[in-house]
Amino acid sequence: MDKPDLKYLLMPAFTPHSAAHNMKSYTVNFIVDTTQFGNPMAKLKMTGKQFFLPKAQKYVAFKSHILVNCLRALDDHDPGIKAACLRTYGIHGAPFHTTKDLHAHLVVKSMFKNNAHADPENVYGTIADSLFKSDKYLRGEIDFGYNKDKTSHVEVEVTFFDAQI
Repeated sequence: MDKPDLKYLLMPAFTPHSAAHNMKSYTVNFIVDTTQFGNPMAKLKMTGKQFFLPKAQKYVAFKSHILVNCLRALDDHDPGIKAACLRTYGIHGAPFHTTKDLHAHLVVKSMFKNNAHADPENVYGTIADSLFKSDKYLRGEIDFGYNKDKTSHVEVEVTFFDAQI
């Protein structure tokens, strides 16, 4: 069974910036405290056999942590969108999907607690994998910095827009 894309989930009732049936854009912002994982984690390449190793389990937990924070942010924006995402993909699946008609722009700012950290581009990949079922039409920006208080977090902004814009 094909899963519906977000273009149909983000109809005007769910989209504060839309007019009539012409969706322009929809943005979700959230901040994820990653101090419990050390620093934000890089994308991990693993085979099926490696999935049960501690490093892989920590990576899966990090992706779930990102997803849970995103779903909390959707609650703050509009519970209808969160409900639609959960109906479509469930709690363990990535909630968003891009299509040729619906593109997305992902901005990820990683704030590291020290200089021993992952490549910010790989952190972006982890966030994208956590949030997007299909990222074929995903654009993005990457930034990073350092916290003086020795904590780490990721600032995420996702904007959906019609491909015609």
